[in-house]
Order: sequence, then C-alpha cells, then structure tokens
Amino acid sequence: MTYERLFSDPTKTTIVNTENNNEKIKVQFDTVGKHTVKLTVRDQYGKQADISKDIDVKSILRPEIFVVPIATPRGNPMNFVVKSNQPIINYQWNFGDQDTRTVQTDKIAHSYQKAGVYTVDLKVS
Repeated sequence: MTYERLFSDPTKTTIVNTENNNEKIKVQFDTVGKHTVKLTVRDQYGKQADISKDIDVKSILRPEIFVVPIATPRGNPMNFVVKSNQPIINYQWNFGDQDTRTVQTDKIAHSYQKAGVYTVDLKVS
C-alpha cells in the first residue's frame, strides 16, 4: 500500500514525522482555521481510494517544556523552562504533586518533597 496526502494549503503545513512508509504522519499547521487533508491509498494492483477530512486548527501555539535536572534527590529544585514558537503571556503549571502556580515568566523552579514520577501539566495563553 502507498499513502499520499494533499493539504489544502501545503505552504502552511509541515510534516514533522512519518511512520510505516507514510502510513502514519504527524503534521503541524502554521495557521489557525479550517484545513482540508485528502488521503489517497493505492494497493499493489493499482486500485485506489480517496478520503478527505476537514481539520479545525484553533491554535498554532507549540510550547515545549525543558527540565534541568531531569532527576534529583527529593527536596532539591528542578528548573522548568518553556520554549515556544509564539509569545506567551501566562503560564499555568500543575506539577502533579498538588502544587499549582500561575506565572508570567518562562522559567520556574519546583522541589518535590516525595520521591516518585510526576506528570507536569502546563496551560499557556
């Protein structure tokens, strides 16, 4: 099987990752709004099928969290830094240990009082 995708505006999309001979892809859209994606699948006998899907992109904000160090003895601070493709004015952190904070800076330190693996959630605007 071969897979081909067409985007309504290919200049506003970036394919980030592909898997299994283009069977699965990860795409970033660079503009807010509706985007149409058309998938064409062909088998080894030349048969083909098409399907289209509209995708509504509500935000192109792509923050990434970096942590230094990624592990430390309990009680020692961990430094969280956010990098983004767009300016951010507000950061709402949930450190996974009942500590939540809202700040206006892209850097914050946090210390965990118990050993463990924590899921950190960040909401930005």
